[in-house]
Amino acid sequence: MGTCNALGCGFGVEEILVKIDNGQSKVTLCPNHILMLKNNLFNIERVYTEPSERHDKNPCECCNEQDSIEYKDHDATMYLCAKHLGDLIDRNLSPRDFKTLYHKYGNIYILHDDFYHPETGEAFQPVER
Repeated sequence: MGTCNALGCGFGVEEILVKIDNGQSKVTLCPNHILMLKNNLFNIERVYTEPSERHDKNPCECCNEQDSIEYKDHDATMYLCAKHLGDLIDRNLSPRDFKTLYHKYGNIYILHDDFYHPETGEAFQPVER
């Protein structure tokens, strides 16, 4: 995956970098910059984008919306619409959406039990805006 694409960052711990590919361009971001970008605390112009590598059109895994974005981290590759991708990044999935993803991917970092109750799907640490 390389390093964080935020200008001046260079963070390169592969295990916690995230790649987001919307079918037109992709970015690789560290945990800090993905949260900052998602919550409008960081300007997209400060992120180096690369050409998309997507060749498929997978629907959102939570709601089946056809316009999905590929989210790829060390543990999994997920296809989510903009709403569900935002909820995942903010660690604020609904219990139903959490259970859908947890059933498919299991106890991976972004879904682990510090963020969600594994049985009820309750979000423990949603990002406050």
